[in-house]
Amino acid sequence: MAHIEQLETGRRERAVKATSVRRRYAPRTSWMHYAVAACLSFILLQFGVFENLAYGITEINGHVSNSVTQWFGGFRK
Repeated sequence: MAHIEQLETGRRERAVKATSVRRRYAPRTSWMHYAVAACLSFILLQFGVFENLAYGITEINGHVSNSVTQWFGGFRK
């Protein structure tokens, strides 16, 4: 038991000590994050990225639907 205590004490001594770090929170940072996200969304909307994305999702849904119909459609009698 004494050996275990000695090992534990050695481990505690070798452990990295916690450093004091200032917190990275400022009220303006959260507002800036939302402003940047809104601007980026507006720019992407102007370039039609979301329309292309919606079209792509619709295409993928159609392909998956056809594949599932082919896989399970043959089991009906």
